[in-house]
Formats: sequence, structure tokens, C-alpha cells
Amino acid sequence: MDARRDVRDLRGRREDLGITKRQMASGLAVSLGALIAMEKGMAADDRQRFYADWLTKLEGLPRPQRAIMLARAAAGGRF
Repeated sequence: MDARRDVRDLRGRREDLGITKRQMASGLAVSLGALIAMEKGMAADDRQRFYADWLTKLEGLPRPQRAIMLARAAAGGRF
């Protein structure tokens, strides 16, 4: 990834990775509503840290490994 967004911009970081909201919610095993609340900063701090930590992990993966994890999430599985 060339340009790194502000680490607090969870939605932007997810979008930069090319991950849909549904994939991310599935991968994290949270509801779509909970994911949106985290992205809007309306969730508890520990939930937002949980999301940010997962984004950091995904950002650090080589593209082939990230693609495998995203395919798993697209099929309804966890990361």
C-alpha cells in the first residue's frame, strides 16, 4: 500500500485494503451494525482497538496471504 491513512480512519483503511463492509464484519465475527459503529467511532474503545489491530495485521500481510483471508471472509468465515 502506497499511501497510509490516519490510523484512526478505520473505514478508510478498510477501503484502502479493498475489503467490503460485509467481508470485514464476517472476518471479525461481528454484525454489520457493530462494524459500522466502530467505523463511525461510536463503539467502545476496546472494540475500536480490536478493529484497528485487525486492520494493522491485514495491512502487514503479503498480498497473496491477504487474498486468502479475504476469500475466507467473503465465504462467511473468520480471518
